[in-house]
Amino acid sequence: FDSSKPYAQFQSLLSKVEQEAKNDTFKFKTVILDSYTFYSKTMLGKSMSIPHHKRAVPGKGGLDDYAYIARQFLSDHGRMFDLPCNFIGIGHIKRVTDEQTGATTNSLLFDGQASSNYAPKLFQEVYRSFVKMENGKPVHFLQTRPDGKYECRTSMVDMPSIIPMSYSEIIKYKRKDK
Repeated sequence: FDSSKPYAQFQSLLSKVEQEAKNDTFKFKTVILDSYTFYSKTMLGKSMSIPHHKRAVPGKGGLDDYAYIARQFLSDHGRMFDLPCNFIGIGHIKRVTDEQTGATTNSLLFDGQASSNYAPKLFQEVYRSFVKMENGKPVHFLQTRPDGKYECRTSMVDMPSIIPMSYSEIIKYKRKDK
């Protein structure tokens, strides 16, 4: 992994798996983008290397950079959703408190607010993972429905709002195609 050009490497890898899909040599059931935080930083790094992008503050992302991120984000996701597999995106949560109202919102931690807002809308299933201590041990859970603090959703009608985090638990609620 060459850390100097991570977005170019991401593009190269995506092109490779697209070619495998075209050649019927694609062997994955699931592709995971982990994490959106790093992915967005790689896109910003690529954009910052484009000399004609205008920036109000040298060395800080500007409107041209965030427009680039939004375009690339939508393009990349179109390509990833076209792959013949499940696609999972993992991201960190950004918590923001409005100074005037005190209201707290949680969203995807992502360079470029527009893309931060797009990401959850692209997925049919959007969960929040969290850990609770039970009997002195950490237990992992998924929140599957919104609670006013987190943007979560599921298309699985009978799925509870909170479930243990495991594939076997999620698949219990998968719709059975007739």
